[in-house]
Amino acid sequence: MSDRQQAIYRYVLDSKSHPDAEEILGEMRRMFPKISLGTVYRNLGMLIKSHKLRRISLSGQPDRFDDAAPHDHIICDCCGNIVDIPSVRCRMEDFPEGATIEKYEVTAYGYCAACSAVIKNGFESDEYDVLDDEPADGDHPKSEEGADGVPDDIE
Repeated sequence: MSDRQQAIYRYVLDSKSHPDAEEILGEMRRMFPKISLGTVYRNLGMLIKSHKLRRISLSGQPDRFDDAAPHDHIICDCCGNIVDIPSVRCRMEDFPEGATIEKYEVTAYGYCAACSAVIKNGFESDEYDVLDDEPADGDHPKSEEGADGVPDDIE
């Protein structure tokens, strides 16, 4: 594995944010100032092909990258946060007879803990500053706020 590929691999493994290629590029430029986005994508492709990383594709968003170790995800419908969860196990008899399953992934959609707290507390939580549309800790992706002060993607 090249130095650049090793650095990309370590960054994705150490990241809890499931970074996209642009985020990875920004970090890699600190170590390799002349690295290009194409180089990042080529190395990500090789790491995926060798089953060291996996791609997370979400409609309307850039692909994100993650450790290939077995686990599943919850995608927050409010903020888009991706949360790792232990693998959901399926029994072989759950699949159609005669099917050959090479891999499967389970993705649950709902609300992360921060957004769930906001919803449960009627947007009055200390964890979430509705005026800023950000959690107080600043560690949470933004959601678009409607005219009523409620994020547009919460019904």
